[in-house]
Amino acid sequence: MPNIIRTVFYRRVRLNDLQQISRDEFELACGICDTIKNIVDHRDDYIKRYNIDPEFAYPDANWSKDGDNDFYDAYRHVLKKEYNIINTLRFFTQSFTGYQLRSLSRSEGKKSVEPIPKNLDDILDKSAHTPDEPIHKYIAITKSKFLPNYLVCPPKKILGEIGWNINGNIVNSDTYTNQEHINTLYETGIIDKLRHLSEKGQSINILEIGSGYGGLAYHLKSIVPQANYYLCDLPESLLFSSIYLSISSPQFKSIIYDGTDKSILTQDNSAFKFVPNYMFDDLVESKHKIDLVINTISLAEMSEKQIHYYLEKIKDMIGDDGIFFEQNAIFDHSIKNLKTSLSEFFPYRETLVAKSVSLFKRVNFADIWSNQPIDKIIAPSFRPFRSSAWNIYWIGYWLTNWSFYKAILHRVKKRAFK
Repeated sequence: MPNIIRTVFYRRVRLNDLQQISRDEFELACGICDTIKNIVDHRDDYIKRYNIDPEFAYPDANWSKDGDNDFYDAYRHVLKKEYNIINTLRFFTQSFTGYQLRSLSRSEGKKSVEPIPKNLDDILDKSAHTPDEPIHKYIAITKSKFLPNYLVCPPKKILGEIGWNINGNIVNSDTYTNQEHINTLYETGIIDKLRHLSEKGQSINILEIGSGYGGLAYHLKSIVPQANYYLCDLPESLLFSSIYLSISSPQFKSIIYDGTDKSILTQDNSAFKFVPNYMFDDLVESKHKIDLVINTISLAEMSEKQIHYYLEKIKDMIGDDGIFFEQNAIFDHSIKNLKTSLSEFFPYRETLVAKSVSLFKRVNFADIWSNQPIDKIIAPSFRPFRSSAWNIYWIGYWLTNWSFYKAILHRVKKRAFK
C-alpha cells in the first residue's frame, strides 16, 4: 500500500479580503460612541447620586486608569469616530485577548494604537507566513465528526478580523479561544440544556461578566439565538462589544442600558443588553432569573472586594436551577485564593476537562458552580462522551489527529529557538 501524505493548504485571510462596513454601519458605530462617552462622562454623578461603592464601581487592579494603560489608549482612539478605525475595530481589542491581530502574534510589549501600514498584508506575508500554534489546535478540536456543525463558530469577515482560512472560516488565536469555550460548554451539557429549554418555549437568560470585545457572545448567541444576552462590563469595554455585536449580528437587537428605563432589563426580546458594571445592581434588583452566568479570565483581574460583590449577587441570580461557568487563571496581580472564594459562595463545583481540548496545556481551568447538585441541574442526557466507548474513541482520536502533533511540534520549535 502506498504511503498516504496528508497535506493541508493554508491561505491567510488578508485585510483586503474582508468586507468593508457600510456607511449606515459606520453611523451606527458613531452613535454608540456618543452613547458610551455620555455614560462615562456622567459616571461620577451617577455613582454619587445612587450612593454606589466607588471601590466596586471604578476600574481596579490591571484595569485601573492610573499610569500608562494601553486599554484606555485604544478606548480613546475608537472614540475619534474615524471610518478606518471603526472598520478595523478588532485591531484594537488586544487588551481583552492578549493577542494582536495586526501582527498575528501575542500582544506582550506591543501597543494597541499604532499606524496601520498600507502594505500590512505584504508585511504579514513575510512575518506571519505560516500558521501559529492556535491554528493547529483549532483544527484539532473542530475536526471530530462528533462535534455538531452548528458548534463550529467562525467570526464574521468584517471589522479587521484577519487570520487563516480553514475550511472557509477565519481562524486566529481568538477564534481558537472562543471555540475552546464553546466545546467545553457543549461537553458539559450546558448548551444542549439551554437549547432544550428554548425548544420548550422557556425564556433563556445568559449573563456574561467581563465580556471583552464580544467574541464569545457572538458565537453563543448564534447557537442559542432566543436567549436574552446580558453583557456586564466597564462602560469603556462595552464600547468595543456593543460596536462589534451591533455590526456583526444585526439580526439581534442591541440595547445599551443607561439607567433610565429599568424595564429594558426584563423585556424578553432576545436582544444583546449592555450593562455598565456600576449599574449591575439594577439587573440584580429586577429579580430576573439567570440560567447561565459566564466569566472568563476577568474575575482574576478584579480586586478582592469586586470579586466578592459579584459572587454574592451571582449566587442569588442563578437560584436553584442556574449555572455559573468560569475559567480563570491566577495572575501575579490577582488574589491567590480565587477558587477558595468561589467555594465559599457556591456549595457545588465541577472542574471541567473537555475531552476535545484535554491534551493541550492550559494555564486556566474551567469550573462550573451551583447552589444545587450539578447533575440535578444538567441531566446526564445532555452530556455527550460519557460512556467507556467514548473514552476509547477519544484515545484513538488524539493518537491519529495530525493537527494535534503539529500543534505540539510548533510549541517545541518555538522553545528551541528562544
